[in-house]
Amino acid sequence: MNVNLNAINGMESDIDSTRKSMDAGVNFTLSNVKSTQPRGVVAVDLAGSLSNEQGLVKAGKTQNDIMTEAQNTDAAIRHNYMSVMANNMSSEDFAKAAAEGFDFSDMKPEETVTILDKIKATLAMSGTEVIGYTDTISAEELTKITGSRSFANDIISSFQENDIPITENNVSDTMAVYDNMKEITALSDGAVKFMTLNELEPTMENIYLAEHATNGQNRKSGMFIALEAEGYYGQKAEKIEWQSLEQQAKKVIEEAGFDPLKKSVLEEAKWMIEESIPLTKENLQKVDELKSLTLPMTQEEIVKSAAISIANKNGAAKGNINEQESTIDKAVRIEKAVDRISTKAIERAILDDKEINLKNLSEAERTVEEDSGLGTKKTEEKRINVEDNLLPEKKIQVLEARKQLEEVRLKMTVTANVRLLDKGFNLETEPITKVIEALDKEIDSLSRELFGETDPSKYNLFEETTAKISEFKELPLAFIGRHDLSIKESLGEIYDDAKAIQHRYEKAGATYEAVGTEVRADLGDNIKKAFRNVDDLLKDIGQEINEENRRVVRILGYNRMEVSEENIERVRAMDEKLMSTINKLKPGAVLNMIRDGHNPLKMTLDQLSSELSDQDKNSGKQEEKYARFLYKLEKNAEITPEERESFIGIYRLFNTLKVTDNAAIGAVLETGAEMTLENLLSAVRSSRTEKKGMDFKVDDKFGGVEGKKTLAKSISAQIETAFIYYSEKADVVYDNLEPEKLHAAKAKEEMLLDELADKLTEAEEPPEGTEAEEKYYSEKASDLRKIASGQISEEMSKELARYSIEANVENVQAYLNLKSGRKGRETSVWDHAEKIAKLAFKETRQKMLDDLINEDNYEEAYVEKMLELSESLDNILMNETDTYIDVRTIHLMQKQLTVATNMARQKSFEIPVELEGRTVSMHVTLRETALDGRKVEAEVETIDYGHISMAMTIEDNVIKGAFAAAYPHTGEMAEYMTELRQRFIDGLKEAEPELLTDSTNIGIFYRRQEAGSAIAGSENGVFENRTLLRMAEIFIHAV
Repeated sequence: MNVNLNAINGMESDIDSTRKSMDAGVNFTLSNVKSTQPRGVVAVDLAGSLSNEQGLVKAGKTQNDIMTEAQNTDAAIRHNYMSVMANNMSSEDFAKAAAEGFDFSDMKPEETVTILDKIKATLAMSGTEVIGYTDTISAEELTKITGSRSFANDIISSFQENDIPITENNVSDTMAVYDNMKEITALSDGAVKFMTLNELEPTMENIYLAEHATNGQNRKSGMFIALEAEGYYGQKAEKIEWQSLEQQAKKVIEEAGFDPLKKSVLEEAKWMIEESIPLTKENLQKVDELKSLTLPMTQEEIVKSAAISIANKNGAAKGNINEQESTIDKAVRIEKAVDRISTKAIERAILDDKEINLKNLSEAERTVEEDSGLGTKKTEEKRINVEDNLLPEKKIQVLEARKQLEEVRLKMTVTANVRLLDKGFNLETEPITKVIEALDKEIDSLSRELFGETDPSKYNLFEETTAKISEFKELPLAFIGRHDLSIKESLGEIYDDAKAIQHRYEKAGATYEAVGTEVRADLGDNIKKAFRNVDDLLKDIGQEINEENRRVVRILGYNRMEVSEENIERVRAMDEKLMSTINKLKPGAVLNMIRDGHNPLKMTLDQLSSELSDQDKNSGKQEEKYARFLYKLEKNAEITPEERESFIGIYRLFNTLKVTDNAAIGAVLETGAEMTLENLLSAVRSSRTEKKGMDFKVDDKFGGVEGKKTLAKSISAQIETAFIYYSEKADVVYDNLEPEKLHAAKAKEEMLLDELADKLTEAEEPPEGTEAEEKYYSEKASDLRKIASGQISEEMSKELARYSIEANVENVQAYLNLKSGRKGRETSVWDHAEKIAKLAFKETRQKMLDDLINEDNYEEAYVEKMLELSESLDNILMNETDTYIDVRTIHLMQKQLTVATNMARQKSFEIPVELEGRTVSMHVTLRETALDGRKVEAEVETIDYGHISMAMTIEDNVIKGAFAAAYPHTGEMAEYMTELRQRFIDGLKEAEPELLTDSTNIGIFYRRQEAGSAIAGSENGVFENRTLLRMAEIFIHAV
């Protein structure tokens, strides 16, 4: 038997993968490392032997290597998921993701990592420092852990700057790195040699390794001289004749990009030859880099380097001490630099015979900008008209480069940049043609992850749509007056018109009020002066004086349109609809629309509004919104118990309106009553909620509405207009359902619907509400990190994969809680269901067990029971639950039911049974494979006898199988297992008299966790799964 100790330990040190001794030319390489390839270096052994092998230098990554790695993204992302969630996702990231319509706890692992990169990039581009969120460790606790206030402050500052969470793991790793690096005051020559020969980057981990691997030694072996140049020099004398090598060395120095006359570089080259380090341009660059390192590092520098490394999805020790920006920051910087490159920069780069890459183009752009910024007469005289100096062939190159740059701009996103940089692709120095190829491959990879297909059209549409939506608020407010809801224009057409208006303003050099400008003191003097009489205009036509109407008047003014009641109504409707749609078109919503086959840019505002409303009805979104509402409600000490009860009632009312397509609004309109909250509540109470609408009580007083279809037919055109108006106001209220806003608006049942909508829109959330929301997301993010770091393992991922379940945080937690039911623990859905009286769970539990005997298709019957339970929980959650903890409990129960349903579809069932006075879960699995045949397995946990399992099959009408106990063999245990087998046989004879069996066909095992592996499934005989499943029911009765 071969035993691999490394495999058993599950560890393999990166340090052990490649080793080169301090004696130059002696190369130790383990079998898992690719063999090195010659690079034209001739080595002379000064002891007398000429050896080409000793001078071989390992080739760096080729472009093909990088591209191959780039295509292997799925495995890499899944492998990194746990680490990224545990160490990289900050509370700010989680909150921003939620605001953008994403739930990190319930997404595919690969999608989560991609969206997290996008969220971090969004935060980095905004430049806004998000404060107030708390992570696992407070500043006071951090000071105690580190033993230093300054150390704690450095960690807080660097971690916040790089958007990583202050967790125990991240802090302990950073402290360990600091303890290692504070002792290193300089890099010894021996360490420089070690790192050069082993091609190690100047990370803190590698520097520490090199110093301790060499113990500060600087050995001169005198074995050979290697030059990356034609010919070679060799002599057997110990002293090297530098003069005879100098000219060849200068060639290498120049190729490496250094000044061959610079004394310090010549000294480095001479030192390399004396140390028998092959003098290649790569090695010379490495030596120069290492010898230029500034050591010792300060505490602040060590912490910053560690933080950047963690942000780059590496450990704290892997921080490159020369790296001053994270991958995210670099990706953002590169995208901005690409947008800034002008045609003049391209011309200058080509005139200077520079390679066309992003670095050279950016440097040329800086030169162009510096020249244009000087502006003196002398500079004007010296300035070269670059275009006039270009030869015809150069002009062709400029046109080609412009085309390539535009292609890069169209394809480049910060997300794609991050992924390529993570894979080691150098966006700045690779030729622009290679950048285009790399971006194409990365977009294909992103398309697979987000849309399940390699066609990039959907991903490109996603990026285009989200970019245009984010741009809307910067467009001129004036364009809204040019559009009318009655004209069914698409969002893309509206955007194009707004951009045309913006270009006119910019061309004229005129300022304008943007769509997203808040109406306060930030308006320019000219605008305020032009509209100083707006209140008088509104008063003259009998319109209410408020900010909403003032904005509408300004829109009319920008378009030189009459300020009439008709125009105000038309523009206000358009403004409200557009802003409501834009505000709700979050990236998460756009992603879902495109996945469903929609193109948001080709949809009208009404179509988008309808689609967004449907997304709001998602039960998961409703649960999350209600949970956050209750959490903030419980944290607000200013809200009285009476207000609390009233606000929960208002919340439930508008949630009901949302899921029933505002049917109660139609009911109130039919009665002619005022549209007050009280009348809406009365209409809701007079009806029962269904999946697709409301069934109204039919009587003379109510108006005879029988249902949603009848409602649509019976309402007049006037009522239909009012229905649309009030439905939009209901949506405004739903979107602004925050405890603090309801408190500020003094929301009461007597209040009119449109009055409440206006007050909630005007209400600003106080600091207490913001703080409560920040704490809410911080707690959720912390819980997610704990699960990711402590419960998601590779084995767990494989186990869930067998059931076609994504190994994300929520599914892992639900699966573990579901499995805990096998031991009767309180985290199980069955334990919670037992305590909710309205579920009538005892009857459901018994029916699930009886179905094993009675149902022909148990899988279908089981799934139906899960869906019934889930629907009951939905009703309880929204109509009866009024505390945050209860909502969270029901949410976790729902996730367990979802996981149980997915398992059932793979013929694996968690069945609640009553055993020894408690509810436990019996796990039953039907197995059928070409290798093992067909069999049934069942397992259950008992109090007195531990884990008991069973595996049975039928072969030629004879039942064969085994029982297994996890406990060891004892007299008591043997007696119980023997009686169990006999009870099982007796039950079989009664339930399946046509089948044969006896104790000789059913074995008993001890110290075995499961019986399944001891029994092969039968390939003979005709029998149904129903027959096998009956054995599970007989088994639990026997136990």
